[in-house]
Amino acid sequence: FELMELNGTIPSSLGKLKPLGILDLSNNHLQSPLPAFLRTRPSSLYEINLKNNSFARLELHTTIASLD
Repeated sequence: FELMELNGTIPSSLGKLKPLGILDLSNNHLQSPLPAFLRTRPSSLYEINLKNNSFARLELHTTIASLD
């Protein structure tokens, strides 16, 4: 979904895609809040790319820290 000019928030329905190994939503116009499935990270999801969007910096930092 990179460079698709997506706007708004990430739909929680993306978390229902099984198995979801890589999620690349970089270079869009997405904003906070992040859906719960990204904060808890499904075990199949091993790469998330959200760079160059409009997320709240604190929210991303907190989410990344919780995935370590």
